[in-house]
Amino acid sequence: MAKEKANRKRCVQVKFRLTPEENAVLQKDVKDSGLSKNDYIIKTIINRVGLSVLSCEREYCGNSVDIHFMLANKRIGYASCLFLRNIKKIQVSSFYVIKPFQDIGVEEKLLQEIEDFADMNQAESIVAYPGAEPYCPTEWKSIDTQTAWYETNGFAIDHMIYGTTPCMVKQL
Repeated sequence: MAKEKANRKRCVQVKFRLTPEENAVLQKDVKDSGLSKNDYIIKTIINRVGLSVLSCEREYCGNSVDIHFMLANKRIGYASCLFLRNIKKIQVSSFYVIKPFQDIGVEEKLLQEIEDFADMNQAESIVAYPGAEPYCPTEWKSIDTQTAWYETNGFAIDHMIYGTTPCMVKQL
């Protein structure tokens, strides 16, 4: 039933013709990506057209927000944050983008939503903890890769938790 509902939302079919050489390149690229042909083509279109094809849904509850980036009815990115009023910090409790849509700018759009939430609450910093993301339905990046991404986006390691998980802080 859920698959039928998903297919009803994806009702636009795109047909195109390829030469045998173009098809061979497409087949190789799809195989190398590890994605289904459909996901590979959608990711390629998003890369070309831009992230404006995604919708952002925000669910506010008291001093927290859940942020969902959706492509049709598929959640491709998610973040959950809590505003700690007494210390003016935003704590990121969940943050992921599913594998087929990583590294095309969705992570940065999620971070911008978190920063907007921080601005709305006049927070002074954002705290995040790279590492395993239990809610992510696909494979996620290594902790070192995540830490490097946070550093690229203005975070610094504040301290280590149990010597393995960095506590990343961005001052606003």
